[in-house]
Amino acid sequence: MELSFFNSIGLHLGRALLWIVGSGMVLELLMRLWNAFANKFVYSEIRRASYLPAGYQDYIKLYDDWTRSIFEYLPVGLRFFNRQSSISGRVINNSIGFRGPEFRPREPDELRIVLLGGSAAWSSGASSNETTIAGWLEKIIRDDGRLLRGKWKTASVVNLAQIMNYQTQDLIHAALHLPTLQPQFVFSYTGWNEFIASNRMSEEVIKKFEVYPMEELMGWEPTRAGANRVKILKYALRLTLARYSHVVRFFVPEMHRSPMGDLLPAPRKISDNVKLIGPLFCRYLKALEAVCRGNGSRHVQFLQPTIYRKPNVTSDEQRVLKLYDELRPIHGGMETARFMRNQSIYKYVHDHTGSPEYGDICDLYDLFMNDKEDVFQSLVHLTDFGYRRVAQAMYEKLLEMEK
Repeated sequence: MELSFFNSIGLHLGRALLWIVGSGMVLELLMRLWNAFANKFVYSEIRRASYLPAGYQDYIKLYDDWTRSIFEYLPVGLRFFNRQSSISGRVINNSIGFRGPEFRPREPDELRIVLLGGSAAWSSGASSNETTIAGWLEKIIRDDGRLLRGKWKTASVVNLAQIMNYQTQDLIHAALHLPTLQPQFVFSYTGWNEFIASNRMSEEVIKKFEVYPMEELMGWEPTRAGANRVKILKYALRLTLARYSHVVRFFVPEMHRSPMGDLLPAPRKISDNVKLIGPLFCRYLKALEAVCRGNGSRHVQFLQPTIYRKPNVTSDEQRVLKLYDELRPIHGGMETARFMRNQSIYKYVHDHTGSPEYGDICDLYDLFMNDKEDVFQSLVHLTDFGYRRVAQAMYEKLLEMEK
């Protein structure tokens, strides 16, 4: 039977489609083979894990694994650590995603401290819950015993810190949990996220709403609003192709950009970001002081140290600096390094927080100036030794306040 005109056109189109798909599959296979060969014999792929200490590797694997989200979310601006993403033997979370035991009411003769902050306060890199800042501080208080000879007979430190937290999320956690936990003291260990890691947050959002937004949710809209179903489907398809197809990444390189990179502005210079964040940081100090005082607690702000203020860096710490100064300059590279070595990012805080409404401030920026041991596993995350030093500094401040 003779094919009709339209059947003939359909046949040719079908053949063309098969040829395109088949050619694409062959090209994909060839590119995968070349990539495997080149990775093994031509060049070495640079991974940040290669530059970070062995004790930090479990944490890097967890952070870089996107087979599941590292967080569980509530749509009020809070992150809770995804309990399915824990690190066996090193990170133990309670039933609502905080690092530590289940929350319980405070005993009448119990000294209780709540710790707020981001990943450094949460103690990324610690070998166990016992070697986090919270774990060390609780142990130091009990072992030393000087604060447990009078009105207090025991002590506990509750870790309310979360990875990627900023003061905005700390304030919400404080408002939600202080009435139940009833601590006498609330310690904030913050500064890096607010002054440095915020360098791609929208300046307009910061100034207009006076918040630190959750970067990974910027641009989020309800699925059923407008044409969002189609938009989300296109975006998911793009990310899937960019992740799994070498051909797509080669011919359309912009599709391989970070999902966050599409929605966040270019990073600000560190000097501009420090100037932008200073007033906001102080505003939150007042807010945290008010919330803590309203719950019968005393708030102390501990300003974080960084590797840039440690003159005696070890070989492992030198590799960390090489990674973030040269190979992965996500926070500004050498410009940020020079700025932080030569001046304090907390100058504005000290210049504008003299009155009691801002609470107590303890600057740990230069805590490790004289240390020669391995302290840093990243620009701000510490070894067990480093976290113990921070906890000891907190304890000394506590003793000073209780004289």
